Amino acid sequence: MLAVLAVIGVGVGMLAATGEAALRTTSGGTCPPSSSFERLVVQRVIGLPQNHPKFSFTTPIVVTEQVAVRDAAFLLCGLPLMPSGPISCPADFGTSYIFRFYAARSDKVQLRTVLDPDGCRTVTGLGRTRWAAQAAPSFWRDLGNAIGLHDATNQTFSGTLAGSNA
Repeated sequence: MLAVLAVIGVGVGMLAATGEAALRTTSGGTCPPSSSFERLVVQRVIGLPQNHPKFSFTTPIVVTEQVAVRDAAFLLCGLPLMPSGPISCPADFGTSYIFRFYAARSDKVQLRTVLDPDGCRTVTGLGRTRWAAQAAPSFWRDLGNAIGLHDATNQTFSGTLAGSNA
């Protein structure tokens, strides 16, 4: 069973003064500018196929609505930084998601992040590792909405294992 973790809200603000859509997070990190992101491709990776996980949606998911693409970038960038030092995490069942953000009229990936919805629930590819386990309660729902999954929860992204009653 996954441990219940305390959650904190994290704000994200646009740096409007520069005219760029660079993000500054309340956790002190800075994410790359997202003003040119116009397409997002989300791909699931099953690292432990012997677990036979089941999901309510298929991948890849392609998002072309600019607002939704930028919302996904803001949500991922707005996560708190992973603390340094030893930490105890629930079991990781080997599922992760690669988020590839593309600029307008380009096949070149501008930003690549990896979300692990199990275990420590980390996001890599944004400088220091981010910690989705400490995200605002609405994180999974909002991220799901941005990529076209309505009423998503952490379980939506984690899936269920064969033989589980979840």
